[in-house]
Amino acid sequence: MTDPGPDPGPDPGPDCGPPAAWHRNAGRCVLLDGFHALKHALRFGAEVPVAVTSDRAGALALAG
Repeated sequence: MTDPGPDPGPDPGPDCGPPAAWHRNAGRCVLLDGFHALKHALRFGAEVPVAVTSDRAGALALAG
């Protein structure tokens, strides 16, 4: 079972959240597919404006 995370509250609208953030940054960003790629990008100083996962608990366990 996946952990849905904290309740985000009321719907912030279409200009908020990970998809909107990706669209705002897509012109200057790359897509890192997988935790291993993300981990290395962060290790070498990358700025990561958006990270999305379907398994929040699993990603947090790997990060720990």
